[in-house]
Amino acid sequence: IGYGEINPYHNKYHAVDVLLSTHFMFQSTFLKNTMTIWDIFATYIAAVCHDLGHMGMNNAWYINTAGNLALLYDDQAVLENFHI
Repeated sequence: IGYGEINPYHNKYHAVDVLLSTHFMFQSTFLKNTMTIWDIFATYIAAVCHDLGHMGMNNAWYINTAGNLALLYDDQAVLENFHI
C-alpha cells in the first residue's frame, strides 16, 4: 500500500500537489491566526497521506466487481470508509 506508479492520478505527484495547495491555504491571515502549529502539522500529514492505497476506482466499481473493499464495508460508502 502506498503511492505506486500504477495509478495515473493518486500517486506521489498528487500527494505533493495537495500538500502545496494546503500550504497555500495556510498563508491566509485567518488560518494563521486560528490554527496552532500542531493543527498545521496534522493537516500537512493528512494532505500527504489522504489517498494512500487508493487504486483510483470509484465506489460503483468496487461494488459492481465485488471488490474486497466493497465486501469489507458491505457496499456502504466503500471509499469513504476506507480512507484513514
